[in-house]
Amino acid sequence: MNMNKRNIRGVTLVEIMLVLAIASSITLLAMKQYRMLRVDSDVNQLLVDVDQAFQAASFFYQANCKQQADAVTGPIAGTGQLDPQYVPAPPAAPTPTPPVNPFPVTLNTLTTAGYLKNKVSFNPIINTAAAESGYIVQFNQVTSDRTFDTTPPVSTVKLGQIIVWRIQVAVLLRDASKAVYYKSLLRADCLSTLSPSGTTVIPCSAAPPGVPAAPVYAVWTRLPSFSTPESDTNMWVTNASMKEFNQLYETYPVSYLQGVPASSYPAQNYLCGS
Repeated sequence: MNMNKRNIRGVTLVEIMLVLAIASSITLLAMKQYRMLRVDSDVNQLLVDVDQAFQAASFFYQANCKQQADAVTGPIAGTGQLDPQYVPAPPAAPTPTPPVNPFPVTLNTLTTAGYLKNKVSFNPIINTAAAESGYIVQFNQVTSDRTFDTTPPVSTVKLGQIIVWRIQVAVLLRDASKAVYYKSLLRADCLSTLSPSGTTVIPCSAAPPGVPAAPVYAVWTRLPSFSTPESDTNMWVTNASMKEFNQLYETYPVSYLQGVPASSYPAQNYLCGS
């Protein structure tokens, strides 16, 4: 009789609590795993969209790095917007008008011109409700002096100036409090904010340290040639460095450049290959 009573006693409260605890732990683990997978998916999708923006900007660069000219009428208006010798609308503006720096280009412009084929996706990491779906694409002009050290006496002589364009893509983060966390996940070059013009983002070289005041942007910067690494040979990404090295020996003899006035320093524009 005692054996039968024990067999039909049923489930105790302790057993029920143990089952609920195990079920709760499994549920929490599953939810945590789901959140991790969702974040990974959002990060990967955002990186794909950023790469597409870089590639579209690279195509824009190749189409506008050098102004086209007609043999009879001269420069063709609307071409070569990134050419330092750009003339927007001759003969109304017969003198060269250097492009603004930084030079912004909208996603709508890239899409209309056919450089950007796919629209950027909705992504909870960024504020897609903002203008341009939270993206700001721009070209930053970078200049550096070519110098030569003479001995004796020891002195540094300026030989010229190197001018290149770099593509910058920035996305507006939805949650500024997680900016450092997303910067690490997205492998962004820096965190920055809007420039005083409100149409471009401060480049990483001039961005404030740490997390800037809102709005906060995750920023990437690449050379136009590196934006589409699969479009040419593996040596394509080194063209800018190779050209700069060759310029040290092919532009002008050092003895000549030491004697030119400062106003005549040759500007070496790395166009269409940097």
